Amino acid sequence: MEDPKSNLYPKITNHIHEIVKKLKQLNDCHRDPCNPEVEPVLSPIPIIGTVKLHGTHADIVVSQSPSNIVVFQSRNNPKLLPTADNHAFATTMSPKTPTILKLRDEYIARWRDLNPTETLDETVPITIAGEWIGPKVQKGVAVSELSNRFVIISVKINGSWVRDSDYAEIEAPDDDIYNISRGGFYHSTLHPQDPQKFVPDMQDLAEKIAANCPFAASFGVNGEGEGLVWKLAPDEYVGDASLWFKTKGGRFKPTFTPAPRKPAANMAEKEEQAQTLAMAWCNELRLEQGWDYLREMGATRVPETSPHTNVEYESVPRDWDDIDTSYNAGTTEPQHPKSWWGRRKLWFQRRFSGWRGGVIACISATSLVLFINIILAIVAGTAGHPTDGFATVYNGSCEKTPALFEGLQFIVNLFSTVLLGASNYCMQRLVAPTRAEIDAAHAKRKWLDIGMPSFRNLTSINGLRVGLWSLLLLSSLPLHFLFNSVIIKEKAAYDVNFLVVDPSIFTTSAADVTWPDTWGQGQRSEFDVMLSIGNYQDASVWDNITNDECVARYGAAYVTSGHGFGVPNQQYRNEYSMDASLQVLFSVSGSGDLAVNQRENYWNERVPFDYCLSQKVPGHCGIQFSTTIMAVVIVCNIFKLAVMVVILWKFDRDTTIVTIGDAVQSFIQTPDPTTKDCCLESRRSIVKAWKTPLQSRRGQVSQKPKLFSRLWFTAASWKRWTIPVILWIPSTAVGIWLATKNEVHCENYVQTSKRCSLNGFGEVSPYYLLDVPSLRNTSSTLPYVIVANTPQVIISLFYYTYNSLYTSMLANREWTQYATKRAALRVSYPKPGQRSTHFLQVPYVYSVPLLAMSLLFHWFVSTSIFLARVVRYEADDPMGAKQTRKQYQDSGLGYSMEGLVASLVWGSVLIGVCFLAGMLGRYPDAGMPLGGTNSAVVSAACHVESAAGEKSDVEGVVTRPLKWGVTREGERDAAGHCSFSDAEVVKPTPGFLYARVK
Repeated sequence: MEDPKSNLYPKITNHIHEIVKKLKQLNDCHRDPCNPEVEPVLSPIPIIGTVKLHGTHADIVVSQSPSNIVVFQSRNNPKLLPTADNHAFATTMSPKTPTILKLRDEYIARWRDLNPTETLDETVPITIAGEWIGPKVQKGVAVSELSNRFVIISVKINGSWVRDSDYAEIEAPDDDIYNISRGGFYHSTLHPQDPQKFVPDMQDLAEKIAANCPFAASFGVNGEGEGLVWKLAPDEYVGDASLWFKTKGGRFKPTFTPAPRKPAANMAEKEEQAQTLAMAWCNELRLEQGWDYLREMGATRVPETSPHTNVEYESVPRDWDDIDTSYNAGTTEPQHPKSWWGRRKLWFQRRFSGWRGGVIACISATSLVLFINIILAIVAGTAGHPTDGFATVYNGSCEKTPALFEGLQFIVNLFSTVLLGASNYCMQRLVAPTRAEIDAAHAKRKWLDIGMPSFRNLTSINGLRVGLWSLLLLSSLPLHFLFNSVIIKEKAAYDVNFLVVDPSIFTTSAADVTWPDTWGQGQRSEFDVMLSIGNYQDASVWDNITNDECVARYGAAYVTSGHGFGVPNQQYRNEYSMDASLQVLFSVSGSGDLAVNQRENYWNERVPFDYCLSQKVPGHCGIQFSTTIMAVVIVCNIFKLAVMVVILWKFDRDTTIVTIGDAVQSFIQTPDPTTKDCCLESRRSIVKAWKTPLQSRRGQVSQKPKLFSRLWFTAASWKRWTIPVILWIPSTAVGIWLATKNEVHCENYVQTSKRCSLNGFGEVSPYYLLDVPSLRNTSSTLPYVIVANTPQVIISLFYYTYNSLYTSMLANREWTQYATKRAALRVSYPKPGQRSTHFLQVPYVYSVPLLAMSLLFHWFVSTSIFLARVVRYEADDPMGAKQTRKQYQDSGLGYSMEGLVASLVWGSVLIGVCFLAGMLGRYPDAGMPLGGTNSAVVSAACHVESAAGEKSDVEGVVTRPLKWGVTREGERDAAGHCSFSDAEVVKPTPGFLYARVK
């Protein structure tokens, strides 16, 4: 940690390894006492960067009230005076002391707000560190084109450096005092365990800054920049300036001279090494740094005739640490990644920027799903012994089967959602129009969608993209109709008997049992098998269970236990005069016939049992895998993967307008004449206006003020908001009908209230079955599969519609932010000064939760209506060979009330949250018309002109941070103009006219 009493600006290193070393020292206290030799593992640390400027360092040290002493200093000179100045910094700033004191008060007030529990030491001055830039400070760089000005880069309050972003807006532009935040904040991550991991990204960013200085660009000046200064973001590191470091690019990148690999063998090698050392330490860059130091100390440079001193003053690295000082130590830091992996990673990041990286992610995810599907198909086909297209992947405990099945069903829905998201991404990329297609549509008074899923664009884009889009759509349909039924739960139903007996039966020989006189021999023989089992005390044969468990086992709709005996309590036995004779209450049959009437076979829960004996039988509940369905899924998966590869290969370098930034760049570079004089047209107004010929409107200026709604809701048309409602209302009605149908079904088939309670997710029950008349006589499972998965198609359409709504709302959020803050364009093929991301329009912070919510929705629906398969096993000899033989099986459509309720609630939540976001979300009130996804609106906002009325350098404009606003002020009777600009703009004035472009 630096000396808190020092007011001089700290030295900032170029060497990341020095920062890592310092971090390890700071975290040395975290060593494991049991293993003190093992260094603690440091987690990745977020870092924040600001632009490094070409200037000379200058600080303002201000004491607190009432002394109000202001001292000007440089990095090396603690007191600059007009007579011993540094590029006239002190001379220029001294008259601005009142402004400086006002800035100090603003900093103190903000510090008190952020630190309400801390005490400010009024004896410690405030250090406002900055850079003095302008003509003659540096030559040939962007900031040298600006007038002399002081740029605040860091502030020290109460003896500690504060977080830059907390004080970013504090500046005094009227007195040429600006904040470095105008150049933007840049975010990355430092990996202390692998420092080289993020070097390529940081160096690439430094090169972009060096190619075009963002700070100068905020004033409309293009030119070279230098690099970035990085600071650690966590609170515990904010005040430690020893952890700051910088990265530079272009011709300002620091030089590193490696140490000799071996000692010189002869005089010639010694001379060569000495010459190398001399060039490293005595070149023009070093001499210029020396002159800078002398100038800070008040020395005056006298021109000389010697070529070694009469050096033209050009831009050079400003700090001594810009050139490697560890020659003898042999410390080196590579300019580019040396490892093969590092070079490949850097190449990949540059090669697949923008949407291409997103398609790569889609290809990777689709390939992974395809690989897993193929492996599952092979394993099931070889180990599952397929019969009639179904392979058994599990057969065993009926208690474990539901949880296992639900887990597998969730994985299937995960795979389905991944394919859905990847397809949606690529389909959105395919419908993105080219500039020629937009121009053709505009000529017909037709607008196209930008940066969002669109059916509208299909009639305007070329046939190849329409064909690929159609293939993705068609390959999705079989997935929606089949994929969720690739695994099927098989419910076992044992045909067993349950006898209510006196406990004396367990000590009576089977031959001596007295049967009721009303029973015939045939009826008695039905229970001979039970009595022949014997061994009633053998825990390996019988389970001794309680009354509650007895009712649960034998009162179930499908019995999965063996034969059973129930022993009523003494009061019940006395009431019915039970002795050693048998009294059979009824025979419980686990029927496999899903249409069987259960009225007569209900469980009499009023019999109080002391205990029951339940025969142990092997579990036969199972999970089956449809090899036929998986084959179809794999084929569709291959089709999707092939189309995605074609998209990446065929449209790699095309001019498709994928993002709003692409559209803005295109329309600035080549203005669209059809939207001239329409700079304040919104989506709604331009659609309405284009119903009449544009020629009849050109030159007309409406005298009525435009008021643009700020609600997110207005970003999408009423049709887009209506579609999810249209999909949801019938779905909800069907769900309510199923719930009502269940009540009637229970009343007809059972006589106890507990039977009509909600059945679990995906639970097969005879009381929750759908009777589809057209399927009554079919023996194939395919019709059941299609009907069961029809809701999945509806859910996919539902996802598509509310994803489109979020896309519209969030795209317009990005669009309107250009009216409140200056930002670089987000484009598919970024140039220096521009930015790029892999998402198309919905940021990952929204798109990932949307996919996760869709996954849960699909899973809930898959457990709501499903293919029900019940297998009945024979009653005789349940422990023998016949018990393992299926008597018959049947398939039907089952539904779960719990799953149905969860689906209805979750769907209502999704649509409710979407509408709530639309009603509560607000766009900034900056006068910018909504319609960032409308090609005509974007076009109308991009007729760029300079403040003086001259056309801007459009090629340069698009690479600089832009802002939307008034470029030429209107009046009440004369139209001004609004557009994107790299120069200063203001908010439109209410009541003034804006339309014309001269």
